[in-house]
Amino acid sequence: MVPTGYEIEDFLPLVEGYFAVRNWALEHPDQVTEEILATVIEPGSVEMRDTLAEIQDLLDQDAHYEGLTETFELRDMYIVAETTDVSSGLYSITATIQYGDSSIHLSGGQLASDDTLRRAGWTLDFVRASDGHWRLGSTLRNPFVHAPGDT
Repeated sequence: MVPTGYEIEDFLPLVEGYFAVRNWALEHPDQVTEEILATVIEPGSVEMRDTLAEIQDLLDQDAHYEGLTETFELRDMYIVAETTDVSSGLYSITATIQYGDSSIHLSGGQLASDDTLRRAGWTLDFVRASDGHWRLGSTLRNPFVHAPGDT
């Protein structure tokens, strides 16, 4: 249904632009940004979420075949006490992690990646063991995270 006062021809450039951008995005998923999609899709809309999900699925398939969904390499990590009281448990962690051609730099007590247009999000939790050594407490990967804000 066309709104009163408009002709269907008024909407053709928008529809053509939408399909042109969406088709390009699905053909070049590694080059897509939300800003590009937002030129033709309303940010935060169901259509934006669904398009990002399709793109993420394509990237996950590519990453699976490249062996990237399960593989990352810790390049360096620094753990620094935030106080002189070692028993306080307040520590700052900084890490550089490489997976595929991507390298990310993170800091905090929990390292998390939200690189949603490239890989499934993941979280690393570090804990200090009773012997004083640091251990990887848990690794959480969520292959169903498609768009920022989705969980």
